[in-house]
Amino acid sequence: SPGVRDGNSFTEWGMFRWLKMLSEVVGALVPFLKWCKHPLVEDAAVRPYNFKEIRIAAASAMPKILNSATEVVEYSDPQDYDQNMQYVETLSNMVIGALEEASDLEPDEDVRFDILYALNDCVQ
Repeated sequence: SPGVRDGNSFTEWGMFRWLKMLSEVVGALVPFLKWCKHPLVEDAAVRPYNFKEIRIAAASAMPKILNSATEVVEYSDPQDYDQNMQYVETLSNMVIGALEEASDLEPDEDVRFDILYALNDCVQ
């Protein structure tokens, strides 16, 4: 299983594949970070992006994803360290950029606070 740290647990499944999967998860969550005023949908209550709980959940997942990616690199083969670290840096830039943009666009102060809290966790 890709979450166990018993030395070779990531080896069979492939650390790079795990990092790639994390990137796909981030790509799927990024749209849910942003408050959206869609011109074709008049009722704000039916727009899923406008449920603040969804935006908060997407933001709070980002630091956990980056922590997972960092742990993968920690336990990776030293030969693959540079390649894996470059992938983590790309993932970090994607997450941090998305959180910054979402905080700028967010009209709800409570949600903006949660986004900024997640951003702070990501940069630490």
